[in-house]
Amino acid sequence: MKKKTKSISWWVKKLDAIISAYVRSGGDICFTCSVYVEGKNKQCGHFISRRHMATRFELDNLRIQCYRCNIWLNGNGAEFSIRLIKEIGLIRVEELVKKSRTIKQWTTKELNELCERYGELRKVD
Repeated sequence: MKKKTKSISWWVKKLDAIISAYVRSGGDICFTCSVYVEGKNKQCGHFISRRHMATRFELDNLRIQCYRCNIWLNGNGAEFSIRLIKEIGLIRVEELVKKSRTIKQWTTKELNELCERYGELRKVD
Protein backbone atom coordinates (compact mmCIF):
# COMPACT_ATOMS: atom_id res chain seq x y z
CA MET A 1 0.00 0.00 0.00
CA LYS A 2 1.33 3.41 -1.00
CA LYS A 3 1.97 5.93 1.78
CA LYS A 4 -0.11 9.09 1.34
CA THR A 5 2.00 12.26 1.14
CA LYS A 6 0.94 15.52 2.70
CA SER A 7 -0.32 18.23 0.33
CA ILE A 8 1.26 21.63 -0.23
CA SER A 9 -1.71 23.29 1.49
CA TRP A 10 -1.20 21.05 4.54
CA TRP A 11 2.45 22.14 4.77
CA VAL A 12 1.55 25.82 4.26
CA LYS A 13 -0.98 25.65 7.14
CA LYS A 14 1.56 23.92 9.37
CA LEU A 15 4.27 26.47 8.56
CA ASP A 16 1.81 29.34 9.07
CA ALA A 17 1.11 28.05 12.59
CA ILE A 18 4.80 27.52 13.42
CA ILE A 19 6.02 30.87 12.10
CA SER A 20 3.09 32.73 13.66
CA ALA A 21 3.93 31.25 17.06
CA TYR A 22 7.59 32.13 16.51
CA VAL A 23 6.81 35.77 15.65
CA ARG A 24 4.31 36.14 18.50
CA SER A 25 6.90 34.82 20.98
CA GLY A 26 9.09 37.82 20.20
CA GLY A 27 7.40 40.38 22.42
CA ASP A 28 4.22 41.90 23.77
CA ILE A 29 3.95 45.25 21.96
CA CYS A 30 1.97 45.84 18.76
CA PHE A 31 4.37 46.91 16.03
CA THR A 32 1.97 49.47 14.55
CA CYS A 33 0.26 51.10 17.54
CA SER A 34 2.63 50.26 20.42
CA VAL A 35 -0.14 48.92 22.67
CA TYR A 36 0.58 45.98 25.02
CA VAL A 37 -0.92 42.75 23.64
CA GLU A 38 -1.40 39.27 25.06
CA GLY A 39 -3.36 36.09 24.44
CA LYS A 40 -5.61 35.95 21.38
CA ASN A 41 -5.18 39.70 20.89
CA LYS A 42 -1.52 39.07 19.91
CA GLN A 43 -1.34 38.27 16.20
CA CYS A 44 1.26 37.75 13.50
CA GLY A 45 0.82 40.68 11.12
CA HIS A 46 2.12 40.77 7.55
CA PHE A 47 3.41 43.93 5.89
CA ILE A 48 2.76 42.32 2.49
CA SER A 49 -0.35 40.14 2.33
CA ARG A 50 -0.09 36.39 2.90
CA ARG A 51 -1.43 35.79 -0.59
CA HIS A 52 2.03 36.68 -1.92
CA MET A 53 3.73 33.34 -1.41
CA ALA A 54 7.25 34.64 -2.12
CA THR A 55 7.19 36.78 1.04
CA ARG A 56 4.63 34.93 3.14
CA PHE A 57 7.25 33.41 5.45
CA GLU A 58 9.91 36.17 5.32
CA LEU A 59 10.74 37.40 8.82
CA ASP A 60 11.24 40.95 7.50
CA ASN A 61 7.56 40.83 6.48
CA LEU A 62 6.21 39.68 9.86
CA ARG A 63 5.64 41.54 13.10
CA ILE A 64 3.46 41.28 16.20
CA GLN A 65 0.19 43.17 15.85
CA CYS A 66 -2.86 43.62 18.01
CA TYR A 67 -6.22 42.35 16.76
CA ARG A 68 -7.38 45.91 16.09
CA CYS A 69 -4.47 46.79 13.80
CA ASN A 70 -4.29 43.42 12.07
CA ILE A 71 -8.00 42.78 11.52
CA TRP A 72 -10.04 45.97 11.95
CA LEU A 73 -7.42 48.20 10.30
CA ASN A 74 -6.43 45.57 7.69
CA GLY A 75 -2.85 45.50 8.91
CA ASN A 76 -2.58 49.26 9.51
CA GLY A 77 -0.43 49.39 6.38
CA ALA A 78 0.60 53.05 6.43
CA GLU A 79 1.94 52.86 9.98
CA PHE A 80 3.43 49.40 9.33
CA SER A 81 5.42 50.72 6.36
CA ILE A 82 6.68 53.81 8.22
CA ARG A 83 7.86 51.75 11.17
CA LEU A 84 9.30 48.96 9.03
CA ILE A 85 11.38 51.45 7.03
CA LYS A 86 12.68 52.92 10.31
CA GLU A 87 13.50 49.43 11.62
CA ILE A 88 15.06 47.62 8.66
CA GLY A 89 15.71 50.45 6.19
CA LEU A 90 14.21 51.51 2.89
CA ILE A 91 16.43 49.23 0.80
CA ARG A 92 15.28 46.05 2.59
CA VAL A 93 11.64 47.15 2.41
CA GLU A 94 11.99 47.80 -1.32
CA GLU A 95 13.63 44.36 -1.77
CA LEU A 96 10.73 42.80 0.11
CA VAL A 97 8.18 44.55 -2.14
CA LYS A 98 10.11 43.50 -5.24
CA LYS A 99 10.27 39.90 -4.03
CA SER A 100 6.51 39.91 -3.35
CA ARG A 101 5.93 40.55 -7.05
CA THR A 102 7.60 37.29 -8.03
CA ILE A 103 5.83 33.97 -8.31
CA LYS A 104 6.87 31.33 -5.78
CA GLN A 105 5.60 27.79 -5.89
CA TRP A 106 6.73 26.03 -2.74
CA THR A 107 7.63 22.36 -2.74
CA THR A 108 6.76 20.07 0.12
CA LYS A 109 10.49 19.63 0.77
CA GLU A 110 11.05 23.40 1.07
CA LEU A 111 8.06 23.82 3.37
CA ASN A 112 9.13 20.88 5.52
CA GLU A 113 12.65 22.36 5.85
CA LEU A 114 11.21 25.74 6.88
CA CYS A 115 8.95 24.04 9.44
CA GLU A 116 11.97 22.35 10.96
CA ARG A 117 14.08 25.55 10.89
CA TYR A 118 11.47 27.79 12.52
CA GLY A 119 10.47 25.04 14.93
CA GLU A 120 14.09 24.78 16.06
CA LEU A 121 14.44 28.58 16.33
CA ARG A 122 11.39 28.67 18.57
CA LYS A 123 12.94 26.07 20.89
CA VAL A 124 16.06 28.24 21.21
CA ASP A 125 14.14 31.43 22.17
